[in-house]
Amino acid sequence: MISIPYWWSEIAKKREECNSVRRRLTRAGKRAGINMEGLTEPRETYKLKKKKEFAKQIRDAKERHWDSQELEEDIWGGAYKIVTKRLNILTPYELNIDRKRHVVKGLFPSTRKEWPDGCTDLNVTEFTVEELKIAAA
Repeated sequence: MISIPYWWSEIAKKREECNSVRRRLTRAGKRAGINMEGLTEPRETYKLKKKKEFAKQIRDAKERHWDSQELEEDIWGGAYKIVTKRLNILTPYELNIDRKRHVVKGLFPSTRKEWPDGCTDLNVTEFTVEELKIAAA
């Protein structure tokens, strides 16, 4: 079962509290009609306190999840999704065929330009045909 990583009970309580304050402000605004001067202070309190506390709590929970062991266990699942989401990668980057060949040649060279000094041992005995037949049998 996959749990949503940042909606635990303490955040759910903070969310309910934030929504409750917002609903009370909305109702009070409807009751006050055009005269909204009395709601300036509660509205600022809501925006500066409740809403920001709620957002901070979510951010902190996300960071805890980001650092958690779950990401280490499932690196191509949650970690990949989080990284691509944070980087705003919507589609994978496409390389043209020439660029792909250039990258592959750089990563996997076909011949070695220089050989290490230890590779020039000339005292190697050759195999005989009989030794090859015995090894192949």
